[in-house]
Amino acid sequence: MLIKRIFTALVLLPLTIYLILQNNNSVLIISISLIFVLACLEYSSLIGLKGKPWKAVYILLLLVAFYFLNSQAIDFMPYWQIFFLFFSALWWLFNTYQVLTYPQSFAPWKQSILLRLVAGGLIFLPMLVSLAAIHRIDNNALLLLFLIVWASDSGAYFFGRTFGNYKLCQNVSPAKTTEGAIGGVLLSLLAVNLYLYFVYHPASISQYYYFSILSIAVSFASIAGDLFESAIKRTANVKDSGYLLPGHGGIFDRIDSLTAAAPFFF
Repeated sequence: MLIKRIFTALVLLPLTIYLILQNNNSVLIISISLIFVLACLEYSSLIGLKGKPWKAVYILLLLVAFYFLNSQAIDFMPYWQIFFLFFSALWWLFNTYQVLTYPQSFAPWKQSILLRLVAGGLIFLPMLVSLAAIHRIDNNALLLLFLIVWASDSGAYFFGRTFGNYKLCQNVSPAKTTEGAIGGVLLSLLAVNLYLYFVYHPASISQYYYFSILSIAVSFASIAGDLFESAIKRTANVKDSGYLLPGHGGIFDRIDSLTAAAPFFF
């Protein structure tokens, strides 16, 4: 499993970095749209949306919504769009509460397909809009976001496997540990400070302080995204959202941290 995980990462890592660092925003938008289609297809199955035509309509509606939101911010970010992303960050705080009180908090989720459909929009659209907006502003900033998320995920995985003893959220994901979460935050802190040293050198003390706070906040947001997807999978009684990425599961499994981290980072 670990070898498959590392091999998949070695294939995806340079491709992702290339897409981030190139200056063509349209190429990035097309790329994240394709990733979204695959992830949303997995999400549609997780929430019990049956029939390929209904799944296609649902994905198409969200794609249209994304392109509309993105088209409104070609040269600048309208205030209403900033409010939308701010609202999504608050929604992720509510999701954290839902994770901590699982399974009682997911009773409405089980009963309402409409709630699950709306939630899909709130999961994916802010992430897509944030990624496109951050890339337009500064592709190096987008690389920093991915660096934080990658370090947080990797630190949580390896620290959890090595030192994990205390369960982080047993009702949602028994495999995740408090030690893993701490390791993820620490590794993201290290990664961000190394990034700051090599990219912004010489950097001021205030910059190191600011970027460290940013890293901690985004790392915690990535954990919230990961756990919320775990709650969705547990409710659907499946281990992985899909099987497209050996060692990682599905596309949704790979971007779950980013769904919460991107709007928080923005």
